[in-house]
Order: sequence, then structure tokens, then C-alpha cells
Amino acid sequence: MMVTKQEPFNAERLLLSTGITNHFMESNWEDSRYSDVGRVVETPALDIHYRSVRPAQFSTGVRPPPRPYIRGFANADDP
Repeated sequence: MMVTKQEPFNAERLLLSTGITNHFMESNWEDSRYSDVGRVVETPALDIHYRSVRPAQFSTGVRPPPRPYIRGFANADDP
């Protein structure tokens, strides 16, 4: 940000990510008691439209086939 003079992510992305985390934590706590199930928390502030300005930063190509792995045991297919 100091070099390019531009924000690395727009404000909508930051609002969504921190708002989701905050409301998730709020939903699990009420009157200083934790609940595994959680409760409904209204989130009108998160009713915004967000469109990414960057493409995905991970591989979107063909994924390798799933191979079960059990620690300490070799697969029957392995030599």
C-alpha cells in the first residue's frame, strides 16, 4: 500500500470478512455463556454487494484424484 498508494483490498471485502467473524462470535455468546448451536443475529450491515477485482489466487485447474491416506500405512497402489 505504501508503494502503490492503493488499498490491497477494497472496503467491502474488509467489512464482509470482519463482519462475518464478529457476528459469528456474537451468535455463540449470550450473557457471558457459550452455546455450541448459536442464535440468530440480524446482520443488515452485511447486506452489501461485493465483486472481486482480482482472479482467484489458487489453482482452478483439474484436481488430482482423491487418494485416501492413513498415517503410517502405505497404500496398496504404492510400490
